[in-house]
Amino acid sequence: MLTITLSRDRLHLIQHGAVIVPDRPAQFAVAGPGALACVQGILTNDVVKPGPNSLVYGALLTPKGMIIADCWVVSAPAEPELLVLADGTAESHLAGLFRRQFPPRVAKVVNRTATDEALYLVGLAAPDLVRDRLGGCPQPGRSITASVAGEAVRIAVPASPRAPFRVLVAGSPAGCRAVAAELAGGGAVGGGPDDVAAARVMGGFPAIGAEIDERTMPAEVDYGGIAGVSHSKGCYVGQETVARLHFRGHANWVLRRIRAAPGIELPSSGEIADGDKVVARIGTLLRLDDGSSLGLAKVRREIQPGAMIAGAAVELLP
Repeated sequence: MLTITLSRDRLHLIQHGAVIVPDRPAQFAVAGPGALACVQGILTNDVVKPGPNSLVYGALLTPKGMIIADCWVVSAPAEPELLVLADGTAESHLAGLFRRQFPPRVAKVVNRTATDEALYLVGLAAPDLVRDRLGGCPQPGRSITASVAGEAVRIAVPASPRAPFRVLVAGSPAGCRAVAAELAGGGAVGGGPDDVAAARVMGGFPAIGAEIDERTMPAEVDYGGIAGVSHSKGCYVGQETVARLHFRGHANWVLRRIRAAPGIELPSSGEIADGDKVVARIGTLLRLDDGSSLGLAKVRREIQPGAMIAGAAVELLP
């Protein structure tokens, strides 16, 4: 369980202000006549239908439908090039996957992890600030190219309002620094990974290593609700399991938020049991300065919103 301690004031800023979180994610440029088709064949979401200048979120699955990595895919304005971003820990896995499955004559892959950086802009005020300070901000699910201090950067906005950031900026270190300086001049404040994690809890957005482990399927962490899966696109690795759950069954676990009042101590393991049966697994927990707690958890389907488990209330996601 990932546990974060922060103040109510910081949580308010994360939700309503503009926080700049620098990062060095795994970044791969995929170009060539088969770039779209190759990425389409491994991602749970549709990268073809949105067309150029889009931002798409999705996951890579095992053949049995378990999540092994999640990615943000930014498409270029016109030429068949995609920028794939994932958590930095997934670099070697993605590099190996692309090498095995993408024929270089149709989809050339360039690893930009060591050369490029990214900024995650958290908070409701971030898009307006980007628009005011950088001269434009794309609509949800879209991306644009901008020049800041002579450096080209990609600016993108996720389609889901539940995403842990409001704006993504990707480019060279100099370009990201220039963007950060410009936004700081407009009142944005610096932040770190805890701010993104807190935004995830408030929005109900799962993460690898927290709510998602090696046995997690997309339906268990609400990929439909966070615009992370397409049920109408063509085949991709793991699709059979995803489709079977969506059209013919249901997952035994669902994503929920857990809220505990001051004085209620949730288990340090993150597991909440009802008798001998585990009914909730908290992935990320926010401990606030007033003594209350907010968590993001996988909960057994039979536990209804409004129920109390271990003294904490189970809530529907936004």
